[in-house]
Amino acid sequence: VNDYMKKYQADLLVCGSKEKDSFMKILFGLSAEEKTQKLNYPMIVLSDEPLTADIQTIALAMDVKDPNQNGVDEIVGFSRLLNAHLQLLHIMVNPHENSRDIIEAMYTFATRKNLDNYSINLLSSSTIEDGLESFVSKAKPDMIALLNTGKGKLDRMIFGNKENPSESETDLPVFICKSF
Repeated sequence: VNDYMKKYQADLLVCGSKEKDSFMKILFGLSAEEKTQKLNYPMIVLSDEPLTADIQTIALAMDVKDPNQNGVDEIVGFSRLLNAHLQLLHIMVNPHENSRDIIEAMYTFATRKNLDNYSINLLSSSTIEDGLESFVSKAKPDMIALLNTGKGKLDRMIFGNKENPSESETDLPVFICKSF
């Protein structure tokens, strides 16, 4: 896929993942989720029938302690093109994290990226996956944005479970950028 993206000078891969014979399954076979982790381009993963085509809010799950936030520029640019509200989200899984420091880091991030249409969201949860699922169910964003695909339950949220479709956590489009 990286070669095709380069050949056709594409900047973004948009694909479906949750239907039975998805583009990703046809292209990658059963190991689609693992192979997309090697993709060097941003990707939007759509369910076969997205809930909305109007993207007004994007939840950006981020780790403020990770200095390698390079992939976020594509997400920020995409949100600006849509004039979408960017919900910056940090999920505190460590009970010893200082919420004041995290909020300050998120504000500094927003200032450094010249964001003007954003909100800062801090959520405490036992896992990132559960925290993201909880935030999405309460805040109801139109799209989820991540810097990496993740594993386990987060993987099911993004790609669905083809053997058991009821395990798919969301029908929202997911924008994935690789953090280099």
